[in-house]
Amino acid sequence: MPDHIHLIVQPNEQERFSQLIGDFKRILGKIVGIRWHRGFFDHRIRCHESLEQKWNYIEQNPVRACLLPNSRKWPYQWKPDTQSFGTDA
Repeated sequence: MPDHIHLIVQPNEQERFSQLIGDFKRILGKIVGIRWHRGFFDHRIRCHESLEQKWNYIEQNPVRACLLPNSRKWPYQWKPDTQSFGTDA
């Protein structure tokens, strides 16, 4: 998306999520020159169905914004194997 980013991340047990996002924004801001808004909005994913719902929302975001007719043509996305995503496998 031209004006925001959606991420699905799984921090390790020792990391504070807010610290992880702060570091990500600081580093990407220096590398690419992005000026971020303060804070972030998060959702906790508790089950595989919720993961799929969130991914579908993210995947359709450029379509809803009328940036392209089909989300498969959006070049700025990557989806891991969701069968193992969120597990220790």
